[in-house]
Amino acid sequence: MNTITATDGTQLSAETDVLLASKLADYEQGKGWDEGISPFDQHTILGEYLEYVGEFSS
Repeated sequence: MNTITATDGTQLSAETDVLLASKLADYEQGKGWDEGISPFDQHTILGEYLEYVGEFSS
């Protein structure tokens, strides 16, 4: 289980870094953040969250 603490102190947990990155994106950007944008943009944004999670998850 991977866990990360959001900037407001909320802890998010998931079984994989990919799921944790997705949860963090939903938490920070709001559910549906990926609607109406291209798959390339979705991939790019989620990739940035994945890099962030990889640096700070435990």
